[in-house]
Amino acid sequence: MPRKPKIDLDGVRACLDTICPKCGHRITPADVKLVSELKVKILNLSQYMQKGWAKKVTVKARCAAVLMKHITLTLIVLLSSLAFAQDQTPEILSVAEVVVGAQRIETLYAHVLGKWSDAEEHLAVMSTEIHCYERFGFCEEADATYLNGEAGETLNTLDILRWDKRELIAVDSSPICVVNTLRIDFATKKVTITMALKGETKDKFCNDIKATTAFLGGVDDEVKKMTRSKKK
Repeated sequence: MPRKPKIDLDGVRACLDTICPKCGHRITPADVKLVSELKVKILNLSQYMQKGWAKKVTVKARCAAVLMKHITLTLIVLLSSLAFAQDQTPEILSVAEVVVGAQRIETLYAHVLGKWSDAEEHLAVMSTEIHCYERFGFCEEADATYLNGEAGETLNTLDILRWDKRELIAVDSSPICVVNTLRIDFATKKVTITMALKGETKDKFCNDIKATTAFLGGVDDEVKKMTRSKKK
């Protein structure tokens, strides 16, 4: 009976090796298996990191979406409030030729009555009254005030810079921090008061003051404001 040929295990193993085409190094199956296992581990780690990063990105995206929603709602409220304020019309806005003083001086006279859009809620509709005299070149603005449960009044004088058929513009630059500008639009019957900062000043009190614009409204505007508050 013929003998079975002896198998050269070393030769077989050598046939299973992979020759590197660049350096000629023999890569055994064990090395290939080790590299494959490392590849699997690296792949799993990469996928895990990607999933974790995706979760972080998702959380950040959700937070950004919530924040954007709040910002959008705030802007809508602010814009609607601003639009409502801009639509206000004073209770009285009249212009006429009048005679003033014992010397009977003739002058164009403007009379305005109403309530500023940024005034305290406790104040009545007729809490602001404005008188302007073209001949004398000034306007007087009287405002009712309410602070710590006590009523008061302020009187401001503004110099008239322009008065024509379209508008009246008067300015008061006497305050330390701000310049107050009164504008009466005769065409649209709108009255505004703007407080603008003068800029750099040594007075620390000015750092807490912000520029504002208020619109003068009447009874109808107060009714609309009360209706809007009840709906909220």
